[in-house]
Amino acid sequence: MKTNFIFTGMLLSIIIFSTCRESALSDIELTDPSILKVYGVVWKYSNLDSIVTEVDAITFRIKDKTDHSIQLKKGKILCNNIELEYHKDLAGPIYRMPENQTEIKENTSYNFIVELADGKQYSASIYVDDKYPKFFESPASWTWTETDSLLVSWNELADDYNTTISWYIIFKDGVDTSGKSSTGIVNISDNNYYAFPSSFFTNSSGVNIVNTLYVTLTSVKEGEYDDNFYKGRITGRFEFRKKTEINE
Repeated sequence: MKTNFIFTGMLLSIIIFSTCRESALSDIELTDPSILKVYGVVWKYSNLDSIVTEVDAITFRIKDKTDHSIQLKKGKILCNNIELEYHKDLAGPIYRMPENQTEIKENTSYNFIVELADGKQYSASIYVDDKYPKFFESPASWTWTETDSLLVSWNELADDYNTTISWYIIFKDGVDTSGKSSTGIVNISDNNYYAFPSSFFTNSSGVNIVNTLYVTLTSVKEGEYDDNFYKGRITGRFEFRKKTEINE
């Protein structure tokens, strides 16, 4: 009985949070783009440890000036002439490209159209060139030594991609991890490789304390949106995730 109560409470909290994140402007037929923030994402995610390794998604969210999400009472959102479907997540209303029509590929413009209640249309776009992140190489297992570095790499990217490497560490049981963070991030936009030195895996005594390393490559390119909107951000976002087991 207690478990059911807790579950019901959690579900109710999610529903309330989602409702609270929806703007009162969802009840109004909007015609003024200057009160709207727009956020479009063309997203490709690759989990290199999974059977389903790659997911493509195209989403678009409209917010008011207080960052509450809006469902257009009258109007629609399109990308490359395909109407996006309305959904609701924890942050409120969001529009998504139908999954069976979503494909992120090179040398392609993804052109969003926001049509408001008066029929007027406003645009936003992101261009995915041929130098977007296409692959990420990191070993499934790696043997630590006092002199070697763990190297991860990816294809050469265009200059307008902002790229970071982030990580999450699972430490060995019973080792001294004082002064060692389990997470981190570094900007590597100027390179197409990153080396984790042997000291990255050790404590102050020089002992290897890392059991598993999860590495994520994230690369983001900025697009454009109509100046009539109050604010916004249109991006192409590419992510790769890989797990490496550390041996000795």
